Amino acid sequence: MGVLINREGAPEGDGSEDGRDDEEETNTLTVNLANDDVGGVEITVQRTGGPDVESETTSKASAGGQASFELEPGHYYADAEGYVGTLTAINVTEGDVEITLQNESGATVRVKVTDAETGEPIEGATIEGVCNLHYSGGDSYITGETGENGVAMAQAGVTPTACDTRVSAEGYEDANVRVHVPDDELTVELVPEDAAGGDSGDETDDDATDGSSDTKDKKTEKDSNCP
Repeated sequence: MGVLINREGAPEGDGSEDGRDDEEETNTLTVNLANDDVGGVEITVQRTGGPDVESETTSKASAGGQASFELEPGHYYADAEGYVGTLTAINVTEGDVEITLQNESGATVRVKVTDAETGEPIEGATIEGVCNLHYSGGDSYITGETGENGVAMAQAGVTPTACDTRVSAEGYEDANVRVHVPDDELTVELVPEDAAGGDSGDETDDDATDGSSDTKDKKTEKDSNCP
């Protein structure tokens, strides 16, 4: 399907009053597919924007591991079957852009989650995050959940990659870690939510303050009675 290049109804001619051509400016978005040795993979580019921007979708079959699109300036998403599409819009407003979509095959990372105080494994902890948040590599998620032994084989959509990951479990403070795929095999310790300490210290401080205030008041009263 072709890409709209000229505004609808735009006249063709020698140009505007300042000598520039009236043809709508376009930029080239080149989408590469990692490990595309066969070709013929359908790549789809969709324009996104506010209510005043008409959504346009254009598709092309890859050739030589890539496809190029002549696009009006704007923001676009790119996707292809069997590949991880961009989760963030691609800015095609300031010139030509080239990106690479990665295969969905990905890799797994062994993550063990334990109680920071007892060292006991935590069952049911969730691992989730966003990996490789760059247009050049496509975007993907890392997800997983620990079993009875506190271990999760977290699945990342692309590899190699780095994932900003949150590990959470009921009754514990969340932990934020950076996971490198496929290199990391890591243990994450979660701190119990009630491990911040009691209120006894605050109560002691309040008592001490009240006592000091009472003493000061009594001294002031005594001084006022002196001739």
